[in-house]
Amino acid sequence: MKFNSWLLCCLSLVLLFSSCKKRKTTTGPIDSLGTATSSKIPAVKTEWADWPQPFWTAKAKISVQHPGMNVSFQMSIRCEKEQKLWFSAQALGFIEVARGIVTRDSIVVLDKFNNNCLVGGLNSLESYVPFPMGISQLQHFLMGRVFWDSLFVAGQRKSGDSTYLSGNQGNIFYSGSIWQRYFLAAAQASSIENQTKVSLSNSQFKPVGNTWISYRKELQSSQVLDGKPQESGLKIEFTRFEFIAQRPEMELEIPSGYERKVIK
Repeated sequence: MKFNSWLLCCLSLVLLFSSCKKRKTTTGPIDSLGTATSSKIPAVKTEWADWPQPFWTAKAKISVQHPGMNVSFQMSIRCEKEQKLWFSAQALGFIEVARGIVTRDSIVVLDKFNNNCLVGGLNSLESYVPFPMGISQLQHFLMGRVFWDSLFVAGQRKSGDSTYLSGNQGNIFYSGSIWQRYFLAAAQASSIENQTKVSLSNSQFKPVGNTWISYRKELQSSQVLDGKPQESGLKIEFTRFEFIAQRPEMELEIPSGYERKVIK
């Protein structure tokens, strides 16, 4: 299995989910979602919590399940708020097989396994999601937070420190819950037209600085292709997460001889 195949699978799963909207898990119990009863409310603005520091670094175990593919690898991640996301993927715990960087307007990934350089723009992600997907949204997604900035809501109710939402964004129907305004417990989304269902759960929330981070994220998707159901999954488990004040190294040099390929 070529590395770039399952790398793009990871990207596709993350972005496919974005068609959906909220949900989360905390240390306490959460009610099941209620039935929507109110009329559609146009574009509710969602709050985003600030970062304790302008940068964060993390290490995570990534697992991908896809037809014909079942792989796990380690990943180091470094982020600058609303500017950059740098990552390095290692196989067998020490062999770097990929390194990449996402900025406000571009994606560059070095596939060291196949000596390729994958390039693309963040606008290429919009084919997967019904709202703009940029560096801020991707960073908040990884942290286990609400990662969209507005949403059309059909039903909304509160219970304790959680908010439950449901509705539709275009032809995508969703439901989900938010904890303490910012933190995503879980979400589900489906499209009858595309015969697709996606679910996200964030769990093992732990305090980091003055905020909470989900140390475990699971994404499941199912779709029908050529009349056959297809199941995929992505699991992200942080083993370390730290906010820092000083900018970490986030450089990326493209070696000579690497073949350039466009992410589509």
